[in-house]
Amino acid sequence: SMFTSYFWLKERYNIIQVESALVVFGGVLIALIPQLQELISGRVPLNAIGILVYVLSQLPLAFAFSFKQGITQNCLEMPIWYLAFWENLFAMLFCIPILFIPVASNHPWLDILDATKCFFGIGEKCQWVWLDVLIFILVGTLWFVIIIGLVKEGSAALVALVKALSVPLTTLFFSMRWIMGDNTSVLSIYLLAGGLIICLGLMSYAYGSYKALTEKPQDQTDHTNQLEDTL
Repeated sequence: SMFTSYFWLKERYNIIQVESALVVFGGVLIALIPQLQELISGRVPLNAIGILVYVLSQLPLAFAFSFKQGITQNCLEMPIWYLAFWENLFAMLFCIPILFIPVASNHPWLDILDATKCFFGIGEKCQWVWLDVLIFILVGTLWFVIIIGLVKEGSAALVALVKALSVPLTTLFFSMRWIMGDNTSVLSIYLLAGGLIICLGLMSYAYGSYKALTEKPQDQTDHTNQLEDTL
């Protein structure tokens, strides 16, 4: 996100912001030390294709965040819910055909049909599935709106750094027995240290952003106006 904002939106970062981003990246690596040790030891197979697909998926995501930053900061009157509605609508229309590509399953149509039946309580252990799905939708919607709000009030780079918190938080949730049951993972000191370092990096980045804003010349033009040609 910092690279796309730098070249597309002409965003410039001071040394504090760059160092803070590196600190956040280091915190993520520290939080992932147990998983990296399992990969190195061979206890967990290395899925190179999966890693490559995940890395490549971050590229359009970075462009999307930079685009939303230009849109929301150039059109301050645009409501967050308006942007969220249209983005999710087009995302849904784009993803529907992908659901039927037989990658994870040879019978995607039957899987979708079974999932629909289970949502309405038809099937074994499907009594409260509808509640789980609705909670997931509610949490996902709130998270999406918060992300857009951070893009509008902050920057695409700030959102990318905040999302880094999902690494230690996800591992933390996987260690909670009341959530995972018998599939809990062990809570390590690396997770706590990584989460603390990420938080320190975020606070440092926020300070760097505030310093850059206060030192910004009043007559400096807003480079995001170039997005008007794209629209």
